[in-house]
Amino acid sequence: MSKKKPGAGADAAEALLAALAGAWRLRREIDDRRAGTAGCFEGVATFVPDGALLAYSEAGELHLAGQPPMRAE
Repeated sequence: MSKKKPGAGADAAEALLAALAGAWRLRREIDDRRAGTAGCFEGVATFVPDGALLAYSEAGELHLAGQPPMRAE
């Protein structure tokens, strides 16, 4: 039987938050089944320390069929 040391879960959570912090490339596929069209969002997702948590934001371009690219945040 393995024993966990006290606070091990908190240490793992802190390590995960530290690993996620920063900027990440993002690509999201969009499938509008009702309209029968598709598109994608490409940009950057950012995780910024905010107290004991991380604040999330994303910015990039939204590409929809038949439309010019749109800046999205």
